[in-house]
Amino acid sequence: MGEPIPGHVIAGRLLVSSASMTSLLDTLQRRGLAERRPHPTDRRKILVHLTADGQRVVDQQLPVLHAVIAQAISTLPEPDREHLLTSLTTIRAQVEQIASQPPRETQAGAPGQFS
Repeated sequence: MGEPIPGHVIAGRLLVSSASMTSLLDTLQRRGLAERRPHPTDRRKILVHLTADGQRVVDQQLPVLHAVIAQAISTLPEPDREHLLTSLTTIRAQVEQIASQPPRETQAGAPGQFS
């Protein structure tokens, strides 16, 4: 199984709000797919752990997801696939850079909202 991670990290990777992440984690926990546990050294943090059932779901669904993505891009010519991969890599790096910075104020004055 993968390492447990804080919910806010998962929310950042999924680009969802903390309220949406809380709701998602509540659902996963009710279904027995994930657990929230205290961080071993920082009692302010909670870590999300996949249960054995949750890991089975991931193990079953990840290959399906990869197959769907592979099929979806299979009709693209090789240069277009390479360009797509390069673009997605650039976007991912930019998102990681943005996520590591404090939220900026938007024109409407609400932090962290897209305009």
